[in-house]
Amino acid sequence: MRKYIDKKWFALAILTAGLYGLEMPFNVTTYSYIFYILEKHLFTQVLPFIAVMLFGNLLLVLCYYANQLVINKNAALFSINLKTASLQALTEDGHKQASDKTSFVLNDLALVETNYFRQLISIVGLAVGLVLTFIFSAKTNFNLTLIFLLFSGLSQIVPKYFKKNINDKTALWSKTNENTTTFLNDLFKNAKTVIRYAVLKNFVRLGKKNFTLSEFSKKIVIIRSSFPVPWFTQLQKYAKYCRSAPPCILL
Repeated sequence: MRKYIDKKWFALAILTAGLYGLEMPFNVTTYSYIFYILEKHLFTQVLPFIAVMLFGNLLLVLCYYANQLVINKNAALFSINLKTASLQALTEDGHKQASDKTSFVLNDLALVETNYFRQLISIVGLAVGLVLTFIFSAKTNFNLTLIFLLFSGLSQIVPKYFKKNINDKTALWSKTNENTTTFLNDLFKNAKTVIRYAVLKNFVRLGKKNFTLSEFSKKIVIIRSSFPVPWFTQLQKYAKYCRSAPPCILL
């Protein structure tokens, strides 16, 4: 499975996760400074502090959105590479029905992305954020940082995007997915003819185009409707999949 991961985009995902991981140190610092202002009666610092806090939160929102973009780009590239690699082998396999092959490409391989790759990249990103947070907390206020970590682990943030926009993107995804399903059914039903005339490579390239349209349409839907999930939920889902998946899937 590792050979289907785009290393450059995976590294960029780790980088953006690190930038978004600065949210916890930033929140700890700002809340600590509130108590400092009250204790020292530095009320002239209130307006500059509010401006810095708003600007910092804006940057963090942009970092989060960039991280989501990169994660979904990673997932799309992983799925495209995986499906394209399986297309030739499935076409040459004369033992399975066309509908079974189509279901494997569109459903089984999608589960590999969801239950393996997305959980893996989320756990890596969370680990980077936790490391940065503990490094920061070791030099500042460890107790306050620990409180923030506990509350962030127990909280979930509601979706922030409009329902109509999500529905429009979902409709586009459904259309591209329907086209991909039709393409796969036609290819697998006519596999012998395709192989006889030695045009399988052309259909593999066409299949990659269909996978690309479908995966990037799905990526947009996920970005529009995405919201953070507690770290323990990500870890639980990933561990459950690793226990149930065949060993060859994880290689």
